[in-house]
Amino acid sequence: MPRALARHYAGGWSAEDPQNKYTANWLRSRNYYIYQLANPFQGFGRNLVDAIHLFLVNLGANNGYLSREIRVFNQVIRDIRIVHKKWLRDRMGDHPPVKVKEFESIRVEVMRGVNKKDDSCHLLV
Repeated sequence: MPRALARHYAGGWSAEDPQNKYTANWLRSRNYYIYQLANPFQGFGRNLVDAIHLFLVNLGANNGYLSREIRVFNQVIRDIRIVHKKWLRDRMGDHPPVKVKEFESIRVEVMRGVNKKDDSCHLLV
């Protein structure tokens, strides 16, 4: 059985870093549009209208980030086939399997505070 030890020391992401903040806002906007488009409880046409409405609202409230919002929405629309497949899959109730047979034997343990000095987290696989 394979064994691995992964350590993550506190930090890893600084909200003060302008690039991290830009990336976080990009992903947040992108995920809002995808979430709106992939809503399985409405028709896809209705989802598209709602996503366009969300885009227009975001344009009005974006405080100087118009070009980013336009690029984010453009990327989501370019990937609309992928989002449509997700919508269709979720609408049919055909979710991906939770477990994959090849990995059933892998055991994961998360141990917090093993080393009190740095309070790191250890992941044993």
